[in-house]
Amino acid sequence: MKTVSAEAVVFGNIGVSSSIAATAVVDFHDDDASMLNVQSSSTHFYTSPDGIFSMIVTALPFEDPALIDMVWDDVNQWFVLAYPRTIARWQFTHQVTNVLNTAITILEVKDNFGAELAIESWETHVPPGSDTDEQLDLRIKGNYGFSWQNIYLQPGETAQITLTTITRTNPAGKQHYGDCGLHSLNAQGVLKYRYDGMKGDGEKSIEGRSFRVKVCDKPPISVCFEVSATGVEWYIRKPGDYLANPIDGTVRVTNGCNQAAEVAVTFGNFANLKSDAGQQTPVFYALGDTTGLGNTDLGFGIHGVLGEQRRWLLDLGLGYRQGKAGLRFGIHPLPLGSWAQIMDNLNLSVGGSLYLAERLVLGIDAFPGEVWEYDLQALVLITRDITARIKAALQSTDWQWAEASLLLSGGDFLLQLAYTLQRSDPIGSIRIGVGYRF
Repeated sequence: MKTVSAEAVVFGNIGVSSSIAATAVVDFHDDDASMLNVQSSSTHFYTSPDGIFSMIVTALPFEDPALIDMVWDDVNQWFVLAYPRTIARWQFTHQVTNVLNTAITILEVKDNFGAELAIESWETHVPPGSDTDEQLDLRIKGNYGFSWQNIYLQPGETAQITLTTITRTNPAGKQHYGDCGLHSLNAQGVLKYRYDGMKGDGEKSIEGRSFRVKVCDKPPISVCFEVSATGVEWYIRKPGDYLANPIDGTVRVTNGCNQAAEVAVTFGNFANLKSDAGQQTPVFYALGDTTGLGNTDLGFGIHGVLGEQRRWLLDLGLGYRQGKAGLRFGIHPLPLGSWAQIMDNLNLSVGGSLYLAERLVLGIDAFPGEVWEYDLQALVLITRDITARIKAALQSTDWQWAEASLLLSGGDFLLQLAYTLQRSDPIGSIRIGVGYRF
């Protein structure tokens, strides 16, 4: 249970005020997602206590808009990468600022990246005239790191190097990171420098920090709570009942996985308006709620059945999910033809699903009629965009047909490749379909 609070003040017409405390209570029913970040960010930074050495790391957006971008988990102190074997990029900036009263010479700034990362691009920024002996070596430990040397900084000047890293492929040609869990992005980052007037061959050394990424993790929850006004003035000219909508509030919860998050909003500490003389003006408070479709999905699909009797079929569906249970209604399969053909083949269904695990769903659909038919199905989420499904149709206790299919999704579009085996047809047929979810 996490709480985010905001406060507004209601002013009375007789020189008194009463406080309205609006509290958004977010109740997470998914224990794995019971973490709250008020604002999610893709950037995190580290600055040494003396302010001389800093590191800024940003998880860059994916090129594929269907993927959920990486974010920084400020609670667990790591980046969140939801997908294994994904091309991912991070931008590292190592910055040196001379906060001393004398000039310094940067002897070396260095860092090493994990074997899963390669340096894709880089750039340096130094003050004019400070880079006469600048050296940059990107071939540190098999091209996994860098060494940047010999930059001269006057007091108040800053120099920085920015590198973009990208996940490599392993010797077998497969994309890193292939294993779920924690991975180190860099070794630590180290600055070595001398200041003018330093005796002998001495040098100062400052260590940065190591950044990590959690692969196959859920992005953290982010919550935004807004109110439309910070104060409401009441002007009461004569006795009577008055109705007002003083404050509109909005609570937005985003968990980055397109999964449902239960939200409950409660308000407290309401009171009647009270004058300095102790006279009370009764006030009745009520909450109004406006919601959209929420967890409801509406979609349709068009299927082409290949074989001796080629035909096109239309499916319409309405579904609702609450937690680990889902309910749906369907009209299918409608042949794309005349109105008479559609009415003769009109079938209604009602069904439900149980989300047993993150990658496993079991479901059943019932088709009312003179003889009821039941469809049993199991879905296995192979990747975010690929789902395998097995279905079987029963009449009473006799099976009528079975189907194995592969569902490929991209955004709200869906492509289906299926093979159906009828009890009366040992050869079966191939089904190709496309769909769209609103």
